[in-house]
Amino acid sequence: MADHSPEPWSYSEAHGVVFDAHDYQLLGPSPATPNFEADAHRIVACVNACRHFSDEQLEKVTRGEAQLGLLTAPDPFAPEIVDVPPLRHLEDPCGDMDI
Repeated sequence: MADHSPEPWSYSEAHGVVFDAHDYQLLGPSPATPNFEADAHRIVACVNACRHFSDEQLEKVTRGEAQLGLLTAPDPFAPEIVDVPPLRHLEDPCGDMDI
């Protein structure tokens, strides 16, 4: 898999676009995306927060095969990925949680 654009990414409210570390435009508004500004802020925050993780590590987390060990890492700038067994379905005895 090819490397992605380098961090940190930024969002320019003046231009309405997302830039990478080299100021290359990555994303811009689209009429089909009514919440683009909010989405752009979230994308930039997530990409920058995950910059120390490989794509493979993050994909394991999204598949539920691992979890982020950010708070337990000895060095907060060297986070770890902790393998976990597959998640099983959780029951909601009160019926008031979105599980």
